Amino acid sequence: MVDVSAARGKDGKLYLVNTDPSHAVQVITNLTGSAKGRILTAFAMDAHNSFAAPNMVRPLPFKNSNTDGKLAFDMPAKSVAVVAVD
Repeated sequence: MVDVSAARGKDGKLYLVNTDPSHAVQVITNLTGSAKGRILTAFAMDAHNSFAAPNMVRPLPFKNSNTDGKLAFDMPAKSVAVVAVD
């Protein structure tokens, strides 16, 4: 079962969310071109930053792949990505 949500904001960016805590998913869109942005995920649902470990949860660069000429995004479990489509 896939549990994914996607939306385009007023700022033109695409917001992707994989709410499944256990499974990664590939999201294939009808969009063409390329996209890049940032993704936020962690090893556990309750992961958090602290003074001792300030980078446990942090945004990382995120890019698309292409599937039959369409933009595709490999979303890890429990992740949120914000991408700008060119």
